[in-house]
Amino acid sequence: TDGHSEDAVNADGVDITADSLSITAASLGTASDAIETNVDTLSLTVTTGAYLTESNALTLSSTTVGGALNLSTGGALTVTSANTGNTTLTTGGVTSIASLTASGSVDLVAGGNTTVTSMSATDHMTLGITGSATLGSLSAGTSMALDVTGAITDGHSEDAVNADGVDITA
Repeated sequence: TDGHSEDAVNADGVDITADSLSITAASLGTASDAIETNVDTLSLTVTTGAYLTESNALTLSSTTVGGALNLSTGGALTVTSANTGNTTLTTGGVTSIASLTASGSVDLVAGGNTTVTSMSATDHMTLGITGSATLGSLSAGTSMALDVTGAITDGHSEDAVNADGVDITA
């Protein structure tokens, strides 16, 4: 936890400010007391859960979280590579996910147009997207729900094998 007393009275405050940040920890924040950040690029290696609130846009790269990942951003979110447990992502803007593999569920609430190249979950997957969605490969172990206010389009490149449609498996 961040240890700031102002969090006990729901006051806002940024705990970590940096251009680029790499964190290795047993745990990071809690469900009731997320770590507040203002960083451009974040890399995580966390044994159990990671709970973060980003003030602005964020690039999440090279991320491994053994337990839950709960991340909200005040702006755009770019995920280059993430392996997680149960995952909740809430974004305030355009969202781009190259690769996300969750051993558990994935719940995404995106506040802008969203591109997903590859996303899988061993449990359910819920995508709520305000805007359009460009989807590559989605795979959920139990069930999937898509709520997209704009168009859904095929995210496969023309050079990809089986580039003939959106792959959704549930």
